Amino acid sequence: MKVAIVVTTINDPVFLKEYANIDMGGNDVSFIVVGDNKSKNIDQAIKYASNVEVWKPRQQDDWLSENYPAISEKETRMVIPENSPQRRNFGYLRAMQMDADVTIVIDDDNIPSDKHWLVDHLASLKHN
Repeated sequence: MKVAIVVTTINDPVFLKEYANIDMGGNDVSFIVVGDNKSKNIDQAIKYASNVEVWKPRQQDDWLSENYPAISEKETRMVIPENSPQRRNFGYLRAMQMDADVTIVIDDDNIPSDKHWLVDHLASLKHN
C-alpha cells in the first residue's frame, strides 16, 4: 500500500527521528513535510527519517503553478494560506499526485508511542 504521511511544521523537524523506527509493515511510506514562512531548519528533515520530501513555501508555489495553472494566486492563498495550519492542504495535493492509497496527517508534536502504530492504523481501515 502506498501511504503518504503529511505534516506541517514551523519547528525544527527533529520529531521525525521518532518515526525512523516505526514498523512500515511492508508499505511504501513517504513523509511530506510542508513548511511555512516561520519554519526552522526544515531542510534537516531528510536526516531524521527516510522517504522524506521537504517543501518550502516557494517550492510549493512553483509546484502549484506548474500543476494547477488555472488556479489564480489569490485562490491558492485562500486554500493554502501562509502562516496557517491549512498549509497541510498542499500536502494533500502532493499525496494525490503521488497516487497514495492512504493519506495520514500528523502534527509535529505527535510522537508515536508504539512502533506498530502505522500497521495498526492501516489494519483498522481494512475492518471498515
